[in-house]
Amino acid sequence: MTSAVATLESVNVEETKVEEFPDVYEVLLIDPQIKDVRSAVEHLESLMGYDKPYKWQKIKVVFEEEVEVRKDRRNVKKLTEMKVNFFNSNRNFFCYTFHRASGFPVSSIPFRLITSLSIEVEKTKAEDTVAKILNRRHPNAWTNLDPKSDSLKWQEHKTVSIKSKFPSYVIEELKDAFDNKKDYSHKKYGQKRDLSVETKLCDDGVFRAWYSSEYAGCGNGSYYLLLNPTTAAFREDD
Repeated sequence: MTSAVATLESVNVEETKVEEFPDVYEVLLIDPQIKDVRSAVEHLESLMGYDKPYKWQKIKVVFEEEVEVRKDRRNVKKLTEMKVNFFNSNRNFFCYTFHRASGFPVSSIPFRLITSLSIEVEKTKAEDTVAKILNRRHPNAWTNLDPKSDSLKWQEHKTVSIKSKFPSYVIEELKDAFDNKKDYSHKKYGQKRDLSVETKLCDDGVFRAWYSSEYAGCGNGSYYLLLNPTTAAFREDD
């Protein structure tokens, strides 16, 4: 996940541009006053809108330590972070709200313990699913892939375990191949399906691995990326 960080000093926001539309845009605060929090919120809100890099959303607030925050008229919670909207009341109090129905002045919480405010790019459901799947990668494998990659447009958003499909010694040899970025291949012939695995440290420095399930004696079947020694994903049928 990419991020951009802005440091707030007094009422001035200085932007550090990491990239044009980072996944997370964060404003750091140091012992802020109310006016500093307001300035940071206004800055983040200026980046939100239907034609802006970020959709309208609640702003994530992070505290230096656990603090008591009123969520509604009946409940006070101990939190280290929260997602809220901000607004100016009829009396021009700067307020926060978890809900649309009620809000409370920022001055009523330990605002000087706020360390950052941030917003983020909203992921599509597909991107979120792929991101969770890619989190299952072995640290050495498929380091070139990300949820927005064109090479993932044919995935089916699911994983397959190969642990029971091969003898235990093959899984152990795969673990060694992943841990040490070794080239490896094994094929298992069957009456209905021929199963194979392959790992390779490619010329571009990326360690890649594949799992195939082909019709017996035929060069057609289903093909997967092998994310780790026991988990395959992103099927393509041929």
